[in-house]
Amino acid sequence: MDVFADSHSWDMKADTLKADGDWPGLITHCRMWLEKYPEEIGAQILLGEAYNHAGRYRESLDLYLKVAAKRPDDYTAWYTLGSIAVKAGKTQEAIDYLSMAVYTNRDIAPAIKSAYPELYQKVKSKGGSNRILRLCVGMIILILFALAVWIFL
Repeated sequence: MDVFADSHSWDMKADTLKADGDWPGLITHCRMWLEKYPEEIGAQILLGEAYNHAGRYRESLDLYLKVAAKRPDDYTAWYTLGSIAVKAGKTQEAIDYLSMAVYTNRDIAPAIKSAYPELYQKVKSKGGSNRILRLCVGMIILILFALAVWIFL
């Protein structure tokens, strides 16, 4: 019998690992979870969080980009991407992601202003820029590419 018979069981174990701060254990658990349920967005978010805490920023960014592609209106995904990009030293990407967070939910602006005061003016000035439009178009292309891969595999 499978110990983790359903997604909820996987989630419960992940919560325990996260609460214990067992980031390597959470990484291993989430990777196995995603082998069984490849589209489980909760597992992708938790794996991205575990990579972030383990200092594996590139892998974390890659996962959160997948989440943002599936949920382009989710300001928390964009904010998290921005926060990780700051840690990874990718200032321009951080500005782009934080701008998308503000674009999808203006109420996040005060949190960005308090957490990243040095970046806030650049984020604020991008409010209606073409860069956001290009980022949205890029996300649409990424989604279409993912759909094409899914269809042809």
